[in-house]
Amino acid sequence: MNKFISFALSVLLLALVLSGCGSNSNEDEDHLTDNLAGEETASEKLTSADALTILICGPSSNDLDSVAEYFKEKNETDVNIVKYAEDGDEWDKFLTKVMAQDSDFDLFVPIGAQLGDIVRSGVYDDLNGYESIKTRIESNGLVNSVSEFDDKKIGLPYLIQPFYSGDSEYAMTWFKYCYKNLNLYTNEYIDSEGDELFKALKHHYDDPSESRENAFYDFDYYAAETSYVFLNKNSEKKDTAIEFLCLLFDIENGNIEADNVLPFTYPKVEEGVEYTPYWLFYTYDYVDAIANAFQSAEETDGSDDALNKLAKEAAKTVRMRMNG
Repeated sequence: MNKFISFALSVLLLALVLSGCGSNSNEDEDHLTDNLAGEETASEKLTSADALTILICGPSSNDLDSVAEYFKEKNETDVNIVKYAEDGDEWDKFLTKVMAQDSDFDLFVPIGAQLGDIVRSGVYDDLNGYESIKTRIESNGLVNSVSEFDDKKIGLPYLIQPFYSGDSEYAMTWFKYCYKNLNLYTNEYIDSEGDELFKALKHHYDDPSESRENAFYDFDYYAAETSYVFLNKNSEKKDTAIEFLCLLFDIENGNIEADNVLPFTYPKVEEGVEYTPYWLFYTYDYVDAIANAFQSAEETDGSDDALNKLAKEAAKTVRMRMNG
């Protein structure tokens, strides 16, 4: 297996883990069974009038369960976590619930593959409107850089995996192509006809194990795989929800001692560096056609016709997916 395929598979695995694909705990299996029993189960879990309610798609609840217990102890407020498995109908139910803008939940946590749709939809409340969480986010440069879009703070990043492309031993043209040409927030695809992709495929065909010395692109970038907790704009318990977000930030940022509540904290990075969230340019459902084109290029005869056909087909697929 060449370096390109090996690295691509490694990144896909990382994306799947961080975005909530799959789980190994018995607890998750129990909740999966509950949720697959139908909408009635989830509806019953939304009946507690006093509890703060959090909707979660995927196994992120494994981390937030412990934070919810800690919050309950400190604030004497119940936290009701409604879990949707990242599996077919459950994913659809989660998105339907969030997009309906109901008021019977307060916070929600999508998986990575849903982030572009969620952020574009505007169903979340801008955290700039809440000074306590706003100042916390702005106190951490990494957290602030992956939460700020169009002068809004879209949500609280709570699981961040930073990455610098210059640390890679080889250049990874296709990642840089996506970084340069895709914006899944504005739904913009710069190289919409695949002209640049064709040139990149020719370069890749000539050297599939491309080194940094003969890279197709001469820039590097900082990015981060990120999960978010969003505030429901129609929540009826926003003050309590903001208190929960502040507590979550304080735990991750090391502002308070909360041993064993979370298995991770915000990573330490160089001050002043702007990080781009991966979902903005790399959501596998959108870019797998581009990845496949790079892999398929090695199996062609390398002719302009063959590579141009791959580029055009990949670009067409990306356009179709971005346009729904």
